[in-house]
Amino acid sequence: MPLSFRSPQNLGASLMQVYEHLSETLSRLVGYPIYVRSDSKRPTRYCEKTEGGRLRYQLPATSKATPRGYLELHESGTEDRFACVVTDRFMRGAKRLLSECKNSWDVKATLIRNETAFWDEIAVTAASAYRGNQKYIVLDALWTLRTALHFRYEQTQPPVAVLLSWSYHNLRKVPGFRTLNLKKRIPLGILLREWKGAHLVSDGKSAAFLLSPRGTVDRLILNPGTRLPVRESDFVSPQYTWLTALLEGRSIAVLNSGPGEQLVISKHTALKWRTGEWSRLWHTRVVDLIQAATDPGVSSLVVTVVRSLSARKKGALILLPFDENSLDKLLTQLSGGVRDRFKGPHLFKLSLETVSFFERLCEIDGATVVDRAGNVINAGAIVQLSDDQSQQHEGARTAAARAASLFCISIKVSEDGPITVWDHGVALANVN
Repeated sequence: MPLSFRSPQNLGASLMQVYEHLSETLSRLVGYPIYVRSDSKRPTRYCEKTEGGRLRYQLPATSKATPRGYLELHESGTEDRFACVVTDRFMRGAKRLLSECKNSWDVKATLIRNETAFWDEIAVTAASAYRGNQKYIVLDALWTLRTALHFRYEQTQPPVAVLLSWSYHNLRKVPGFRTLNLKKRIPLGILLREWKGAHLVSDGKSAAFLLSPRGTVDRLILNPGTRLPVRESDFVSPQYTWLTALLEGRSIAVLNSGPGEQLVISKHTALKWRTGEWSRLWHTRVVDLIQAATDPGVSSLVVTVVRSLSARKKGALILLPFDENSLDKLLTQLSGGVRDRFKGPHLFKLSLETVSFFERLCEIDGATVVDRAGNVINAGAIVQLSDDQSQQHEGARTAAARAASLFCISIKVSEDGPITVWDHGVALANVN
């Protein structure tokens, strides 16, 4: 929700507007739907679980502020530990935000000054579980990589990676582990400014600087060449997966992966910062929803195609009907497509031999339909929208995904990379 600096004029309404604004970023970060509401269902305690399985958090408010609202986490995310940790950290940050505000104009002025640092701290704390000085060393590395190279490369961010570990001896146990020792310890910011080729040496693909607990660099870790199996829930680019072999305990990797883009990778999760906003990269829920709608063997092929389309920034809409009855209903909502030009009830069966052709079909403007057995029913089909559905303020692909999800699992891949999975009209999971 866009912020207005002219209204409202009272503190309570200003707080609700800010909470609604922040909830959009929070939803992208946790990967599940987040709602901000102000009705009679506000919990009487800090957090309560509803009969439907949703978690409701009592949003901080002053004693005089009205309306008083609450934050609601969709039931699909209540069993996800990362989502719950991030939401809890958000609530603590919101409480600190309120403590600095006495008037309605204070709320937005404080947000303007602190919003970037607000989300950086939540992301780093949730990804690494660091506290105190360790957390600030990670934040310092994050901000250093974000700004240190701008002066030389005209506002671009060359790829450069840093690995932070508090257990160097465990790193040495990784097969093929090799390092180059620097002549002296040097702060990361000074190293990047003085050494013109630093970003070429430590690009995150072939090597990474090792940052000590004191915040200085003393080693360059070389890619050990360890080939790790890519997990279905792992949407990080394969060129960075070697770093995960080195991430034990609370070790964490921070890297510039492209212009205006950063990654924070820990053993259990990965986050992306892009154009000032954080989003989640690893999401088992996406895979779970795809597996629920397809037979074993088909789901892994669909996940592979979805990951590839997202990495190549190719828009697509893939529909996975729940069953034969849902497929029949879905087909009545579709028109046109590749199927009209060929004989037979389906085009071909999805397999290792046909997966590349399937990926090409998904790039056709329209929806691609795959049944539970992996039969590709249609591609380039148009989802027919009702008047109410077509009048909503959203993109055509989003509207089609929402409407079709009444009969299937809808997987929407945006042209700028994000993946959203819809079920019964609700975006249950999204990854960047």
